[in-house]
Amino acid sequence: AMGSAWYHLGVAYCIAQETGPCIQALQRASKLMPRDKDVWPKLAVAYERQKRFLEARNAFAHAVELDPANNSLRNSYGYALAESGDAAAALREFRKILERDPNNVLVQVNVGYAYIGMGDFKEAIRQLSAVVQKHPEVASAHYDLGVAYKQSDQLPQARAELERAVQLEPRLAAAHYTLAAIQEDAGELDKAVAQLRAAVAQDPGYVDAWYQLGTILKQ
Repeated sequence: AMGSAWYHLGVAYCIAQETGPCIQALQRASKLMPRDKDVWPKLAVAYERQKRFLEARNAFAHAVELDPANNSLRNSYGYALAESGDAAAALREFRKILERDPNNVLVQVNVGYAYIGMGDFKEAIRQLSAVVQKHPEVASAHYDLGVAYKQSDQLPQARAELERAVQLEPRLAAAHYTLAAIQEDAGELDKAVAQLRAAVAQDPGYVDAWYQLGTILKQ
């Protein structure tokens, strides 16, 4: 009963966006109910909110162990692996899901994301171009493809994909930020400022975007 009480307290804190207390409560719940399927995914997501990717990855690993057939959990685990710096392990995780669910678009996008993490931009572009052709409405695919093009110094293609990403999903702060970097390099400072303002509007804690915005406005 104590475990359940801590769990519900943690969930309440998470809903209230109080991530620190949420994590503390869910950690207690996880110690009291280590086999509980609900605790670990919630704890993992809370860690991700604080960009504590290594801890998120460990919590997702527990979650997957308790619920191995859950593709959505596996996908989150793979993403946490990539975020914590192990893109090759992430790719293996995504491939496992696609064996069971080959038409899972989100996971197809994440395969491209994993290749970006591994520095294989050519393969990332190949994977993500295929997704975008079949599913032109998926903003995250355009964003990741834009990043892969940018890393390959194919800037016109990068710009086109990032513009499409923010058009489809204006809440993608990172897409605004990446597009701004290309515009700034091209000397289009007004456009870059507009994109950076959009980035910080969507994510007020986006330190890099605030810094870049300040740098341009000082010029």
